[in-house]
Amino acid sequence: MNFNVTTNWEDDFIDELAGLPVEWVSGRFPQDLTGAESDPEDSLPLTKDKFKKHVAYINSKGLQFNYLMDSHCLNNREYDRKWVNELVKFIQWLVEAQVKGVTVFIPYLVEIIKHKFPQLKVGYGTTSYIRNVTTAKYFSNVLGVDWICLHPEANRDFKLLKAIKKAIKCDLYLTANSGCLNRCPFMHDHCSFLSHCSAKGDCSTELYHGYFHLLCQEIFLKNPHEIIKADFIRPEDTKIYETIGYENFIIKNNSQKTKNILPIIRAYTKRKYKGNLLEILTLMGKKMFQFSGKVKTKETVYLDNQKLNNFLEFFVNTEIECYKHLCTECRYCMKIAKNALCIPQDVNKILKKTAKDIHGIET
Repeated sequence: MNFNVTTNWEDDFIDELAGLPVEWVSGRFPQDLTGAESDPEDSLPLTKDKFKKHVAYINSKGLQFNYLMDSHCLNNREYDRKWVNELVKFIQWLVEAQVKGVTVFIPYLVEIIKHKFPQLKVGYGTTSYIRNVTTAKYFSNVLGVDWICLHPEANRDFKLLKAIKKAIKCDLYLTANSGCLNRCPFMHDHCSFLSHCSAKGDCSTELYHGYFHLLCQEIFLKNPHEIIKADFIRPEDTKIYETIGYENFIIKNNSQKTKNILPIIRAYTKRKYKGNLLEILTLMGKKMFQFSGKVKTKETVYLDNQKLNNFLEFFVNTEIECYKHLCTECRYCMKIAKNALCIPQDVNKILKKTAKDIHGIET
């Protein structure tokens, strides 16, 4: 079992990884030439000097650093020769800073990097749209990426997971602690929003960054079974994936504080977590539920992880392909939600405030 974790650019965080099955440490500048699938508002300021020193510290501990440039949209600049020259200069700087790998999303970047920098490992993801054998095989066997992070929607499609594992030759990663909506209708738009926000000079600095998070929060609260349907892998269930050949997992942060990140990593490395599972999941870099300070609630949304024991067996044994079925016909996740999930009694008050924050209207 190996993990790829995200740094918070603090050396004490790297110290805490000693003895844990962590191979790669990922990170990036809040804003750079390409942008990525991350919100600069969730990142700490970072100088080039601190970047180089921290990457050197990571290398000194026997770990490898992976730079994230998994932007979903580059405004077609990747086909502009001048821009590509700037990209090559930037990647050369990364190589000189002892970066060992990069993760991209735009296919053409794979070709550029593989051609210009053969010493770099190139991964495809992290919220890639790879959820079929044909696409996975192309990126692995034709473009020659070193690893692929499958779309989190594949996490419970065991028939698909087995087929992809059998067909391709590169390493495969699964995102362990994604709390995103299953088959999220906003995923493409959200990733595009983040990509442009994290690219220098791409958009206004006055943008409202809370829309997507609040929108998903509203859907979860109105339809609690959607929380169970989310794409997470429980720490206890990683062993099930290992039995079919998936030994690599990505853990994403929902905080920049070492004291908040470490319990997530330790839960997965120990394959055990007791408490509210939602505390170790992430919605694109944020906690699952973050209520406005104007909403006064004594309760929180609570998903009892211990009540999810054997939860995954249904998907393993049936190899059900959820996207082919209506939830109202299956109702499995609805039954689990009733037993394992607690929603605040004053949920209507929360929804009223959330709706106003999202849409600017009262409900």
